Amino acid sequence: MPAPKETAGETSTRRWVILSFWAVILLGIPIWWKTTEIYRATLPLERMLAWSERRACDIILPVSIHVQSPDPILALPRLLEKVEKKLRERNDVPEYDIQLKIAGDESSVIGTVITLSPSDALSSPKSSFSSEGVLTFAYPSSARNELPDYLYDEIKSIFAKEKAYAKNVLSKAKEDIQNDNGFRRVMGYAPTYQLSFSLMNGGAHDGVSQWAIEEAVDSVFGETLGELSVVSNFSVHSQIQHYANLGFEPRKAVDGDGYELRSEELSQFINSAEWSLATPISSYPTMNFLLYVPEKLYRPLVIRDGDGKPVPSNSFLIPQWGGVVIYNPPVDSANSLSEDELRGALSTFRTYLLSLLGMPVLSGAGPNRWSYDGLVRQRTAENIVSAAATLGSLARLVTQLKHMSVPQAVRDSVNLVLSNLDNACAALHRGNVLEAFPHTVVARTNAEKAFFDPSMVSMLYFPDEHKYAIYMPLFGPLAVPLILSVVKELRTWREGRKQLKVKEE
Repeated sequence: MPAPKETAGETSTRRWVILSFWAVILLGIPIWWKTTEIYRATLPLERMLAWSERRACDIILPVSIHVQSPDPILALPRLLEKVEKKLRERNDVPEYDIQLKIAGDESSVIGTVITLSPSDALSSPKSSFSSEGVLTFAYPSSARNELPDYLYDEIKSIFAKEKAYAKNVLSKAKEDIQNDNGFRRVMGYAPTYQLSFSLMNGGAHDGVSQWAIEEAVDSVFGETLGELSVVSNFSVHSQIQHYANLGFEPRKAVDGDGYELRSEELSQFINSAEWSLATPISSYPTMNFLLYVPEKLYRPLVIRDGDGKPVPSNSFLIPQWGGVVIYNPPVDSANSLSEDELRGALSTFRTYLLSLLGMPVLSGAGPNRWSYDGLVRQRTAENIVSAAATLGSLARLVTQLKHMSVPQAVRDSVNLVLSNLDNACAALHRGNVLEAFPHTVVARTNAEKAFFDPSMVSMLYFPDEHKYAIYMPLFGPLAVPLILSVVKELRTWREGRKQLKVKEE
């Protein structure tokens, strides 16, 4: 039996139903598109790339040296002019701007002072640092004409290591830094570091159970950490562990007295599998300083260098990690270490701390104003380069990934970075590194904060293909009957038109 013929009213109703479905879809698509749109805050990409490509600022690392002399014959202004000319002409790091000034009242605040002292007893120049950091440069009285060359060589020698480090940082020649043992040991900059002091006993009953670490740290590290607070802050943690056995058997000493460790065995010394060196939960980079007390069976345990000679400090440095001192207690010692007994080991740890921070080493002198100022300059350059490179990476990432969200918080962080970089650049051009340094810290911290924003990082793993995989199973089955119904209605409409034409003819 043939199906009853559809009336005109039923046909109209069916078409209105189909049209209503399509109307909902066509009106809903813009709403859906807008409500699911990824927010992308506008970033100053050109300024970000300008900093990354070193077009936004000519970095200058100013150095002011104040010179004084009791020599009445010496023409100091003329001398400083000659030395400055040599420094400019032979400067292999254009970013360094070394200026020599005649010492005045302000030199006592700055601290980088050279005293030129003539001597009839000398045949060649001789230099030494005082406890206050004043460099006394003694020269033969008969060699005043050669003094510009002498002073130039001395200043060049003082800043050699610092300029080499800054040169590699500014030129981004990281492979050069990694190939140099002096640079490879340096830890990356952080506003705060955690210092972890661990007393590791090889045994349990014959080890050390108490140590005056708090008093010793205050005594040995107190002044140093105070000076370093301009660059970074430090938190201190200590612990005592027993049964910290080595992962290998120490060899018997060649001379038969105790045991020894060769330089090639030091890489195996830290027994990470059994030693618990974890520190309290913290996001700060940790510098580990281990005072190791061998069990009685292996005492004395001595470290020997490549030539087989005992290392005087009986210690070694682990690049970008910390240092180890091996302590062999006297036979009749108690199971505790006093402040005086710890002083030698902690003095070694202090040297390692400065080395890990990358402080410039001045021959014949401990840490002083020259080295502290050099560290500030190094970290200033490092922070500027790091912040600028991070901005460049972020700009390229945002440009390449069109689907990645850019929250307003990222834009605010980027603007804060650019503002602080501009302020740091202006301060450096005014010759004030101490004013510029805090701006570089804020810039580097916020640049990393913007680059690693959680909402942005998550979008890196949500490509367009992922969207298609989600929406196709949802809209595919819905779209097929709607499209077929439209095709069917068009076909019915065309057939109706043809029949109407036939009737009219």
